[in-house]
Amino acid sequence: MNVALITWVMMGLSSAQAAPPGPPDTFDAIAEHYFEREDQLNAAYLGLGSLQIGMGAWLLNQDHAFEQGLGGPLVAVGSIQVITGALYLALTPGFRARAEPALEDQRMQTLRPLFPLFQSVEAAAAVAGLVTWIVGSAQEDALMRGVGAGLAFSATGQLLMESAARAIASQYHEQLQTLQVGIAPLQRGALAKIGFCF
Repeated sequence: MNVALITWVMMGLSSAQAAPPGPPDTFDAIAEHYFEREDQLNAAYLGLGSLQIGMGAWLLNQDHAFEQGLGGPLVAVGSIQVITGALYLALTPGFRARAEPALEDQRMQTLRPLFPLFQSVEAAAAVAGLVTWIVGSAQEDALMRGVGAGLAFSATGQLLMESAARAIASQYHEQLQTLQVGIAPLQRGALAKIGFCF
């Protein structure tokens, strides 16, 4: 089941990060492509979170300590992913409706610095899970091994999702900046023509 879950996540991330058939050259096209990819990623968050919650709940009801330990982190991280996916799917229509180049550029300037922080926390959680699994194995503690394995697995999955979100936001912001650089000379040229007419 873990192999199937990982395969499903990687397919979803590939779809969300896929490049458009041709480079968008207007703000509306750039923004719409970005929001479509965001919707795909947030739907993947919902799907992954739901799968982890279901798998974790099943494991928690098993008789073995390792499986019970494994289930706890899956339910916890899966719940975070479901909340995140649902929240951003609810917020995206508002961002779409208010999207303007300057506002979106400002939003990306605020959002992008947060990704390294989130990724550092997720990487630390994955390492903590691995260490917990190693210690549990050394002490022959099945519950500790399960908790460590569950935390390492779920944190790694979240780190992959965060990396996809960062890549989508970074490309969008770079496209916005490129578009603004291209617009500025046109605006200056238009003003020059107006001044020449006067």
